[in-house]
Amino acid sequence: MNKSIDCFLDSNSEDSDTDISDVGDLDSDLEQEKQVRYDREVYREDAAKLQKLEKGVTGGKKRKHGPSSSLKLEYVHGYRGYDCRNNLFYLQNGDIVYHVAATGIVFDRMKTQKFYLGHTDDILCLCLHPIKDIVATGQVGRDGTIHIWDTESMKTLSVLKGQHQRGVCAVDFSVWDWRKGEKLASTR
Repeated sequence: MNKSIDCFLDSNSEDSDTDISDVGDLDSDLEQEKQVRYDREVYREDAAKLQKLEKGVTGGKKRKHGPSSSLKLEYVHGYRGYDCRNNLFYLQNGDIVYHVAATGIVFDRMKTQKFYLGHTDDILCLCLHPIKDIVATGQVGRDGTIHIWDTESMKTLSVLKGQHQRGVCAVDFSVWDWRKGEKLASTR
C-alpha cells in the first residue's frame, strides 16, 4: 500500500523555485535593487570638508603632457543574455562574435579576445553578414546608432545614425545600404 504525504514549501524559503512570493516581501534581487537609493544627503559635518576642498581646487590649467600610463582592456567577462536574444554567432574561421555592454567581442580558439570599442552606449543587437565576416551592432540611447565593423581588423566600416529615436533593438543587412549609409526601408 502506497502512502502519499502532502508537503508544502514556503515560497520565500531556499527550497522554493518560484519567482512569485505569496507575501509582501521582496522576492527577487531585481526588486530589491529598485528599492536601493545610491545617493546620500550631505550632512553638516561633511559640508565644512567639502568647502575646504572646493577652495583648494584650481581649475582651468592645461597639462603640458598626457598621463604617463593608461589602462588597456585585456579581457571581458560576461555575456548579455538577460534581455537580448540571437546575439552570438560563429564566424567563418570558427571564432565567436558577441557583445557585452558597449563592446563587440571576437573570441578565438586560443581563448583570446579582440574588441570593437566604437559604441558610446550599450549594444542591444548584433547580426552577422551572410557572406563576409562583417558585423552590424545596434546600440541603445536617445540617438541610437548602428555600427558596421570588420571582425578581422576591428575597424568601423560605417556608422548609420539619425534615424532611430530610442535605440536599435534589431539589425539586419537587408534594410540599409550600409556602404552609402542610406535607409532603404523602414517600418512603424
